[in-house]
Amino acid sequence: MKLSEVKTNVNVIRDADVVHLSHIDSKLPETLIFCDQEKFVRRVNEKKNVSAVIVTPELAPRIDDRLGVATCELPRKAFYQIHEQFVSEHLYPFISRKVEKAETFIHPTATIASNVQIGRNVRIMEHAVVKEESIIEDGCFIDAGAVIGSEGILHYRNEGNLTFVYHAGGVSLGKSVRVLSHAVVARAIHGGTFTTVGANSIVGIRASIGHDAIVGKNCVISGDCLIGGRARIKDDCWVGSACVVRDNLSIGIGANIKIGSVVVKNVKDREVISGNFAYDHGRHMYDFVKKASRK
Repeated sequence: MKLSEVKTNVNVIRDADVVHLSHIDSKLPETLIFCDQEKFVRRVNEKKNVSAVIVTPELAPRIDDRLGVATCELPRKAFYQIHEQFVSEHLYPFISRKVEKAETFIHPTATIASNVQIGRNVRIMEHAVVKEESIIEDGCFIDAGAVIGSEGILHYRNEGNLTFVYHAGGVSLGKSVRVLSHAVVARAIHGGTFTTVGANSIVGIRASIGHDAIVGKNCVISGDCLIGGRARIKDDCWVGSACVVRDNLSIGIGANIKIGSVVVKNVKDREVISGNFAYDHGRHMYDFVKKASRK
């Protein structure tokens, strides 16, 4: 297709053929990318597989004449809107055109319990497991090997011996939640209650969400994270890779937890924290530099 044919509000300055959407180092020919930072312009101009780029109006004059150019104030947003168009209209070359409409797809190797609710336009991939009392709303994506509704590690000691507590609740995934490969979302403990992941949130590769946790809308739980049972992560939070959030904590709206942090106390709205144990990121960096300067 032509860059001018995309269904996104961009100003096409110079048209070009577009077959793929990818990143700046794409190995696929006729690739459309976006660039919203001046420091990447030179690399964009050097990449032979890039045929077109979406940039801010300020960067457009610096793009090589061989490339198609479209401008807008938010190139990243426009780029992903085009990506959505490619998916919905089956424009990517690798998408099977046998799928005529966006209906629910369950891979033959996936395991689905009998008493679950699965909405429309859901995709459940290879060897994924959706267990009892799970609610999967419209537009969700559950990637290969993910488990929705697993048992958790809850236990108690009975005369010195560990007694495992089987869970009777469920999991609720809001609209358009993405659960990536080998992530695990444990079911809630009590019947009629749910471990919840809010709409448009992403649970990364090998991440684990504990029983009765509530993850809000538009959150990112990055790969290898551990979210403890009954933790509450409010809307628009970012939890970096390999973080641990202790059970029963509250993470405020828009909080940012940096990579590898171990969180043992509540986090305020829009607070940025890091470290083990985690505290204010700016203070943590100051303490780190101060300590390093003494060596």
